[in-house]
Amino acid sequence: MATVTQIAQSDANILLTYSVATTPSPIQVSPQSGDPMKATLTIVANNPDGATPVYVQQLTIALTVGKDAASLVAPGTTFKAMVSSANPGWQISDPTVDGIVTITPISGGTVTVTTDGITIVLYDIIVNKTVGTTQIVISEEASTSSIGPFDPNALGVYEGKFPYAFFAGDFHATAIQVNNGGQTTLAWIGSQNATYTILWGANTQDVSSVRSWQTPKLYDTTTFYLQVSFTQQGETVVQYFSLTVAVANPSIVATTLEVLNTATMDSTLTTKGNTTLQGTLTVPAGTTTLRDAVANSMTVHGTASSSLLTSGGVQSTSYANLVNLTVTGNFTLNSPATMFTNVQSIAGNRNYYAQTDGFIIAAVQANGIDYTQSCLGWAYVNSGDVSYWCTGGNFNSLAGRTNTSNMCIAPVRRGRYCAVGYQNANGISVAPYYYFWWIPMGTGNVSTSGETLVMSDEEFVFPTELVPTSEDVRLLPQLSGSAHLHEGKATVEFAPLSADGAEKNQNYTVLVVPSDMCNGLAVVRKAEQYFIVQELHNGTSNVAFDWHIVRNA
Repeated sequence: MATVTQIAQSDANILLTYSVATTPSPIQVSPQSGDPMKATLTIVANNPDGATPVYVQQLTIALTVGKDAASLVAPGTTFKAMVSSANPGWQISDPTVDGIVTITPISGGTVTVTTDGITIVLYDIIVNKTVGTTQIVISEEASTSSIGPFDPNALGVYEGKFPYAFFAGDFHATAIQVNNGGQTTLAWIGSQNATYTILWGANTQDVSSVRSWQTPKLYDTTTFYLQVSFTQQGETVVQYFSLTVAVANPSIVATTLEVLNTATMDSTLTTKGNTTLQGTLTVPAGTTTLRDAVANSMTVHGTASSSLLTSGGVQSTSYANLVNLTVTGNFTLNSPATMFTNVQSIAGNRNYYAQTDGFIIAAVQANGIDYTQSCLGWAYVNSGDVSYWCTGGNFNSLAGRTNTSNMCIAPVRRGRYCAVGYQNANGISVAPYYYFWWIPMGTGNVSTSGETLVMSDEEFVFPTELVPTSEDVRLLPQLSGSAHLHEGKATVEFAPLSADGAEKNQNYTVLVVPSDMCNGLAVVRKAEQYFIVQELHNGTSNVAFDWHIVRNA
């Protein structure tokens, strides 16, 4: 059991630390008649950093003298004082009538305090008769330099004066160490008509009616405080006792965990707050679950799951399942990485809800039964942000020469409602084939109960934009021919499409189909009676290609 020193206030430049113990504990006021009550104060001063010397020129202890609740020493009385230390260079003055004691070096200069503490004992203090809280003021003139300055800095300590014959203490545990998840019983003694409260962490428990109490299950080393408070004539006095119960193999629970060197985990590490590692986090076995982890470097030998934010590099030598991964440095994978899995066919003319990022692919393919029959259709994808269209089929006016299959790819963001659909052109002989696929980033399946892409109950309505019929296409002015690239480029000239010169406004569509393998072709410019074709990806081949022009409706 330890008595807790209650600090009232402290100057920022105080260099030594001070603890105050009282006898009796707590202090008792003198009775209204009979022999007075005497108290002893033991004040211990230490250098918190023994490696850095503190040069002390003077210490002063001031007690309050008077009859009131805030005073300690009964008026007209005096007390005695003594000082002891491993360093014999101290002397102490006799207390003044105002309750002041001065401790100075015998040499008249300074005393160097490193690891040697200073013990000051004030005894035979006659306590006044009024319950209340008094303040003991400790002043030091000290410096970390042997030449000063030695400016005074003060520290105030509260001590409660309880009624005559009041007692409380002997705060102890039946077991001072328990296993992880174990319990112990705390016990104490104390007078009646006082309030007793157990404090630990952010928790409190009123135990005024008992003198023992079983702790909850403990998972980490825990310090318990026994708060004793008593009120008389409007004055409330408080005393604290403390004890610590150690937990073997504790579970570490921290809002912020800072590891300055290397942390090695042989089993499971779970963090619910922020985990900051300035060194290296190595997980050789087990599972590491990090909801918000900030690391300069992380190496995963086992399985890491959930969110990881790194400002340095991430290296994975095994399987890493990261729900949210943000890397501002380098990301190294020494084993295969899978971002796209479970490519799934989905139904057309449906609405969906995306529960992860992914891609929707729509494709239109000509019906291969009879290429001389008219076959034309449109596939449609709305990603929730942008609409995409692709057209496929064939044009029977070209005697089966043109067979066009097209596709479009739409990126879909998580949390977006999206739609896929298809529509045949009016007046066609046969319908084209339509295909739709969902490619999620990660794993999961399309379902009605909710995985990566969820079907919506909302009725799908195909967009009402005007779609030309196959007959419209057949009647439009058209031209076709062949050409070849020269070092990846070609300029194709053609005769006027119609007498009104609609091509002057580039009001026509060009389809180009390569006759051999290449990087793909694009029409990069349309002008009056010519267009320019260029190979994609800066290709430089001389491949031949067929072209077809249709005047727009």
